[in-house]
Amino acid sequence: MIIFLRFVVIAIGCGASAAVLADDDNKATNPYLVKDNALFFGAFVQEGEGNVTAQRGSFDARTLRLDDLGADKEYTSWLLEFRHRFNDRWAASVGAYRFNTGNQFTVTDDFNFEGREFTAGASVDLDFTLDTYIADVMYTLRRSDHFEWQVGGGLHLFDASLSLKGTLALEGENVGEAETRSKASLTAPVPNLRTTGFYALNDKWSVFGTLGWLSANVDQYSGDFLYGNVRLQYQITQAFGLSAGFQHVSADIEETVDRGFNRFDMKFNGFTAAVSYLF
Repeated sequence: MIIFLRFVVIAIGCGASAAVLADDDNKATNPYLVKDNALFFGAFVQEGEGNVTAQRGSFDARTLRLDDLGADKEYTSWLLEFRHRFNDRWAASVGAYRFNTGNQFTVTDDFNFEGREFTAGASVDLDFTLDTYIADVMYTLRRSDHFEWQVGGGLHLFDASLSLKGTLALEGENVGEAETRSKASLTAPVPNLRTTGFYALNDKWSVFGTLGWLSANVDQYSGDFLYGNVRLQYQITQAFGLSAGFQHVSADIEETVDRGFNRFDMKFNGFTAAVSYLF
């Protein structure tokens, strides 16, 4: 509910800001609606949180919460998106961005992760990476000189990994170190349904947004997915523009593997800024 309220507030803010900045001459068509290709390149200033569970064999499932392990919650990622319009009805889009965090912590209580034992007192290096790739095919339900509404679907590909490297100092006749390594990874193609809306206040200012959702079981994968963004766009020229907005991604995905499963529960919220090129 909080996420949807954020979308509503930001969308209203973007629309109000654009309305104030828009002039009364609304006759010119915004170039986004007539150009075949749109390229966006910028940054996703995001705050992320996640839980990772890896269970193997007869060992109990252990969930690691990144916040509890001292991992950084904030990460600025590059953002890349491309849309191609085949005709007035059909279009396709692709996009990509990433999240990466890490930390070093000391184990306070023995735990098992992915079938490997980490002993109290061990120093552990943690690295978490999530790359997200998007591909969609969209169909235009309604279109005018200033408005476009599309629906469609496609795939979100999540490439996630959590690696732990634990080092424990040994005392006794032989002084040394014992090293434990563990890694849980998941590469999940998650299908999704999507709707997008675009409204041009004039040939310079516009506001648009996207909402995608799905809850499904596909082969060895199961889980829920939600994606949304809203942006305010300003066209500097017919080709180049600037946009700013807010984006949310959440996914709770489980993959069945040999002798167990990996589960990644992730949420990312933040602001986006991008340069666009229409051609």
